[in-house]
Amino acid sequence: ASCILMGSATSVPIVLFSRAVAGLGDGLMYPNVLVYIAETSSKELRSTLGNFANISFCLGLILTYSLSIVVTWRTLTWILIIPPVLTILMMLMVPETPYWLAEKNRLQDATDSLAWLRNNQESSEELKEITEKCKAEKKETMSEKLYSKLAIMKSKMFWKPFLLAEPLVILYNCSGISMMAFYLVTIFQESGSSIDKLHASLIVASWRLLMSLISSIALLKIPRRPLFLSTTLVTCFSMAALGSFSYLRSQEQFSSWTKNLGWAPLVLVLLIYAGSQLGFAPITKLIISEVFPTEVRSTGTSIVFFTSMICLAVLSKLFSQFITWFGLHGAFWFYSGVVFICFVFGYFAMPEHAGVSLAQIEK
Repeated sequence: ASCILMGSATSVPIVLFSRAVAGLGDGLMYPNVLVYIAETSSKELRSTLGNFANISFCLGLILTYSLSIVVTWRTLTWILIIPPVLTILMMLMVPETPYWLAEKNRLQDATDSLAWLRNNQESSEELKEITEKCKAEKKETMSEKLYSKLAIMKSKMFWKPFLLAEPLVILYNCSGISMMAFYLVTIFQESGSSIDKLHASLIVASWRLLMSLISSIALLKIPRRPLFLSTTLVTCFSMAALGSFSYLRSQEQFSSWTKNLGWAPLVLVLLIYAGSQLGFAPITKLIISEVFPTEVRSTGTSIVFFTSMICLAVLSKLFSQFITWFGLHGAFWFYSGVVFICFVFGYFAMPEHAGVSLAQIEK
């Protein structure tokens, strides 16, 4: 609907309304994507498959950047109708998640769903966990279910994962990683990059995709905690270095030296995204999708995602003000400090959930 409105728009208000519709659709869809992947993946592959949402996003950026070079924005908008239509058609062919079916006391459907997802391979341990969960549930009326869900949201069962996921997501969004995609051309201009801004943006999008693909392998081989902490430090130091380079460029005594390093901003941005895409971003999103109990997993994930979008909206509007108040160097020093706080928070609070089933995480 958003693409149709945008493609046929004849005034600015219609364009703005189409973007509002797109935001509403994204806000309703994305938390469910994370939850669906988490609840249908085996514990061994959950980290890797959870990262596919990130890979798809990066692939979408590359396709959008590439198409924008050869077609008008209106033509591009009509082309972008294709991905959501394909998504709807493909989702019609997949089952509900076994955990959701078990919560609804539909044990046979949960068993059939698990058999479909595992291609009828041995999954007795998962089936046992789902069966135990189904037996623990009792049939309730709608009002009883609502009361039960509210009771869970008041309990430690909800607040403990919420107090892990919520600060982590707020810190992630305040780190500037998500915002950078919106202002990439501005960042290259302000930092004195000698490489064409649009070409640099395409290079960065391709790099993000490559790092996301490598991350899917890394999440299979490397425990999450060390991967998260090491990539967070890479992001932190790279942001500090980009801020320092921008500061030196603004100082007359260093201008001749920085002029010969016009490639440095691109390299530092690539390092920032290397740290982000290899572990910092995907592990943050994985934590959101798996820490909440089944009964409120969708609700909890949606609440965290909602606050995440508020932070992102506010910070995207404040970025230009940050540059005015502190300069580009001050803005990236600030973001570097936030990433370091995220490192400290992860060091003390992040659990190791690699290879652990969702039922075991709840316990």
